[in-house]
Amino acid sequence: MDNRPIAIIDSGLGGLAIAQTIWQQLPYQSTIYLADHEFFPYGERNSIEINRRLISIFNFILAKNCKAVVIACNTITKSSIKFLRDLYSLPIIGTEPAIKPAIEANLKETIVVWATPNTINHLDNFDQVKGVACKTLAFDIENKSLSSLTKILTQLIANNPKPYSALVLGCTHYILIKDLIKKLLPSNVIIIEPSQAIALQTEKVLKSQKLLPSSQPIIRIFYTTAHPQKASKLASFLLKQSIIFKACSI
Repeated sequence: MDNRPIAIIDSGLGGLAIAQTIWQQLPYQSTIYLADHEFFPYGERNSIEINRRLISIFNFILAKNCKAVVIACNTITKSSIKFLRDLYSLPIIGTEPAIKPAIEANLKETIVVWATPNTINHLDNFDQVKGVACKTLAFDIENKSLSSLTKILTQLIANNPKPYSALVLGCTHYILIKDLIKKLLPSNVIIIEPSQAIALQTEKVLKSQKLLPSSQPIIRIFYTTAHPQKASKLASFLLKQSIIFKACSI
């Protein structure tokens, strides 16, 4: 048994969708969540910028005695997970757009993937997969009202390649508003996202390395590199529970 926390990192609040599923899968696992709002969004940054930033982030979370790291960000996973695994010996779990499960579920029908421009540029080539670069959607989720988001999503959906049978959410921010997206989609289109698969993989990795926790009181700590009051207010609204962020300098 190992009662040290795991770290969950993202450029903003999107990774809370992954954190929430991990809490359900591993109810006795303590977590430290870090939202790098000062560097947000990652989706338009190059890998050199991201890698430099990640070294600072890992220095911070390693100082917190974390036993593993969940990269709750598609952009970081696509651009930097190999870099991180080459540098650090602790387990690192990534986040990938759930394209293969979408293909298996939808056979040869067209699948649309929403993601940041960086993630779209790194997608594997599948004939039936059509990537849509959502340049500002992660930013909009962190900064817009629900009414504004509804207008933005309606336009995005109208511009999707047609016909299509599934929408893959290729950025963890989008999972936070999955219910709103579902209401606006055509009724025949299903949403596919990776949060449950990531939670199961996290459990599998911890178990394989004998890092699962015992059933003891847990801690959940939330850090942001900018504006903790703003992050707390929005996170509490999106997750429908009290989330209090602390400021940290990286």
